[in-house]
Amino acid sequence: LSYFQCDGTCSVINDELKKLVKKGELMRLGSDYEIVTASFNKEDTADTLTAFAQTLDLPKDMKEGWHLARFETAESIQTFTESLGFKFFWSPRDRVFLHPGVFVVLTPEGRVSRFLYALTSNASDFDLALVEAGSNKISPARALSYAVGLCYSYNYKEGRYSLNYPVIIGAGSLVIGLTSLAVATF
Repeated sequence: LSYFQCDGTCSVINDELKKLVKKGELMRLGSDYEIVTASFNKEDTADTLTAFAQTLDLPKDMKEGWHLARFETAESIQTFTESLGFKFFWSPRDRVFLHPGVFVVLTPEGRVSRFLYALTSNASDFDLALVEAGSNKISPARALSYAVGLCYSYNYKEGRYSLNYPVIIGAGSLVIGLTSLAVATF
């Protein structure tokens, strides 16, 4: 969520997202997931959306999977942002909206799966959040991505993904146990 008349962080946050998409390895924009940058400013128009798109300057390979949108009414903005738990407010003194710099990752059903802090997330955090969001739809092509996703869990204290040691130890124990069983029977 951004606002298209922003002369501060919104462009920086969307540029950071562009970098994460370029570095991503597990999922492909346009085929595995879509990005929607929606404005929460009721004053944004088609012209400000166009100007923001020009500033964002998406590469050709990202344009089909990345969409810019605005809401028609203030009520629809409020309903949508509240459903995500996204809070923002206008600061008259500073003449800007104050809002968190986060990427909201949604499941295919539209539920919030993860908030990633824009300027502290890396490409692997982004990839793993996408895998986690789509984990209920595993195809053979995504099986390896899902397996990699199982090896990591979100660390709320650090605000990023880290190795899931209990799963790794459990998988290792299972392999050792099955190997011992196979050796003992032969």
